[in-house]
Amino acid sequence: MAGELEKHTGRSRVETAFLAAAEPGFQEKMEELAEGGRPVYVLPYLMFVGLLIKEMDEAAAHYNQTKPGHFTRCDFLGFDERLLPVLESRVAETLEKETGIHV
Repeated sequence: MAGELEKHTGRSRVETAFLAAAEPGFQEKMEELAEGGRPVYVLPYLMFVGLLIKEMDEAAAHYNQTKPGHFTRCDFLGFDERLLPVLESRVAETLEKETGIHV
């Protein structure tokens, strides 16, 4: 996804980080990017809000204390009707794999 975002936006650097179960961790990446001089836009690749967004906001606020405006959180992905065909496809693939029936 990061590579595609780079291509479509023309940005020279799109970094990824994960809130759980993968590396690099979000906090680790925030620390790394806080050292740089360029503004950072945090794009939550999430379909819902909750504690994860709160964690992102708290981290951005923490680093913005020493570098005001350095981190800006974009709105979360959320649900979009254009995702329905992808979700339907994933369900059909799983059913086919588990039952052998093409849906």
